[in-house]
Amino acid sequence: MKKIEDIYKAVEYIENNLKNDLSVEKIANHIGYSLYYFSRIFSKTTGHSPYDYIMRRRLSIAAKKLINNEQKIIDIAFEYQFNSHETFTRAFTKMFNYLPSHIKTKKDLDKLVLKQAITQEYLDYINNIMVNIKTEIINEKALYFVGLVTNKKITNKLQNQITNKLKTAKENPEKFIIYFNPINYRHMQPKLIAYKAPLPEDTPSIFLGKKIPAYKYIKFIISANYFNMEFIFQYLYQTRLKFTPITIDAPYAIEQVNIKTNKNNISKIIYIPLDYYTKNQK
Repeated sequence: MKKIEDIYKAVEYIENNLKNDLSVEKIANHIGYSLYYFSRIFSKTTGHSPYDYIMRRRLSIAAKKLINNEQKIIDIAFEYQFNSHETFTRAFTKMFNYLPSHIKTKKDLDKLVLKQAITQEYLDYINNIMVNIKTEIINEKALYFVGLVTNKKITNKLQNQITNKLKTAKENPEKFIIYFNPINYRHMQPKLIAYKAPLPEDTPSIFLGKKIPAYKYIKFIISANYFNMEFIFQYLYQTRLKFTPITIDAPYAIEQVNIKTNKNNISKIIYIPLDYYTKNQK
């Protein structure tokens, strides 16, 4: 826990100095670590090298500024310590797969995975609560889901209530949750708790049907002591998939719940469509 506290102090120092000249050595000195030890522990604790975290935070804030005010691109670049328009554009495009000029013109951040500022609670979760993650790539045929939409935080009580309603259409349904905006997920956003159905015609009148085309998926098998889906999606999109250029037209993720449970942890499967990460790469 002490290491997490120290790394969070480093994160706070970074956040307070994103507009200033900032070196990894300065950050290490700030928390009393050697340069080598700090770099190793920071990377292990956050999933990012110090340099990578600094760059992603600067570029994420810069992206918001591109659409929120009338500053020129070059002025935003200089403000966040990029020494030229070309350097900023190259780094921005590498992270987001879009030119800064495109974002400034379209004023659309929905297709960008912005790096959030790391919190101490998030660090504690990914280091102590999230036990294990396994991945594999799978091909999945077109899927059709039938269920009920809720914008409430997913709890066991809520799932049981909705499952009982779903049983009016199908006995003992295998439960799935369709997250409509997992990249910027918050607990109160709408999501569909559902079961798989063979055809759209099988949708009872009181339920919502959702058809998802055939895709290649990244399948994450996640074990945790408990699930905080805000932190899970933050970790998956912003860190685990950080080197995959992401241009998403209609983001969603599919969760298969209650795969395996014991007294210590729960396992879930989350599917993220891989085609959204590859079809628009330049």
